[in-house]
Amino acid sequence: MRSVRFQLRLTHKIAAIGFVGVIGLAAVGLIYQQGMWAQDAVRKVAEDARAILGLTKRISIEMLEARRDEKNFLLRKQESYVKHHAQLSGAIGRDFDELKAMVKSAGYSALAEQISVIHDAFESYANDFAVLAIVQTKIGLNETSGLSGSLRKAVDIVEAGVSEINDPKLTGRLLTMRRHEKDFMLWRDERYAGEFKKAVVAFSALLMEMDLPYDVQEKLSLNLDKYSRDFAGWVAAAQQVMRSDTDLTTTFQSLEPKVVAAIAEIDRLSGMADASERDLRDAMKMRMVSALALAALAMCMLSFLLGRAISQPISAMTAALTGLAAGDVIGRRGAIGLPPFGTEQRLRQRHADAAAAKVGMPLAVAIAHRVDVARECSRWAFHVPLPRLAGSGLGGRSKSLTSAGSASGLRSMV
Repeated sequence: MRSVRFQLRLTHKIAAIGFVGVIGLAAVGLIYQQGMWAQDAVRKVAEDARAILGLTKRISIEMLEARRDEKNFLLRKQESYVKHHAQLSGAIGRDFDELKAMVKSAGYSALAEQISVIHDAFESYANDFAVLAIVQTKIGLNETSGLSGSLRKAVDIVEAGVSEINDPKLTGRLLTMRRHEKDFMLWRDERYAGEFKKAVVAFSALLMEMDLPYDVQEKLSLNLDKYSRDFAGWVAAAQQVMRSDTDLTTTFQSLEPKVVAAIAEIDRLSGMADASERDLRDAMKMRMVSALALAALAMCMLSFLLGRAISQPISAMTAALTGLAAGDVIGRRGAIGLPPFGTEQRLRQRHADAAAAKVGMPLAVAIAHRVDVARECSRWAFHVPLPRLAGSGLGGRSKSLTSAGSASGLRSMV
């Protein structure tokens, strides 16, 4: 059983090179598209991380501005700082809500919990400052408002009455009260508040011992009581402000490390996302270069094999034609695709002998027929015509042999 051999034509080989090139380009396109899809996902993560980081830093700056408004209010007692602090607190609350939504959508659950803790702590800080602002407003934002203004009016009336009485002991007791008042306002020490109460009792007792008109004594007593009540309210409010200020400081001090840790964590996540994007981009470039290199290598190999398949027959044909031109006809027949010398001639003679035997052709006719077959074979083999037997001695000899054979055949038949 003969083995089946598949032979590719030249057009098929050239088409194979183009097919390999198309496959290479398709592979590069597929790698590029897959890389772009993956890179889009990684870029989305990186962009989300950068947006979260930017919003967190903005919140941190806004919180510092709120802290600055708090200190400015405590120092300057201006209501504009309270309003600006409230606006900042509202903006920070909205930013926290947006930040938590972004973190949850990005899938950072641990970071979302951390930001929720920071948001709750800031809300507590904002509420404490609001309470502090209310209490400070109750105390008075200047010398004429709140308890400070009421206290000032009452003590001015007392000072005016004592000045009219012009008693050194009473004036001394009044000055002692004012000194304890100022000491407490300056140092916020409860000891001065206690000394103030003692000074008020001493002043009231001395006032009752003095022989003064009823209306003057009543006026001084009423304003002294009002001054004492306002100062007691001022002391309570000041102590509440001190507690609120302490709570604000504690809250913000506990808040700052959490904000710093959150920013560091978000910065780390952003850096990881950026690194992943760079690594994916580099890997995609490497895969594309590898695919192009493999496609180019395959095309080069196919081109080399195709060149050898074309050049080898051309070289053999060139050598055969050169040999034929030099006269080497017998040795170069196989190189140009012809069968070995004598093969075709023997086949034709064999067929001629078989045909002559079937019809009983005389020997002379068979010999003449074989000569004609040889002539045809030589013409096909060498492409050189041989002389006809009719014009040569062999031809005449064949004719005589033919006639002689015919005569002998007739004689035998007779």
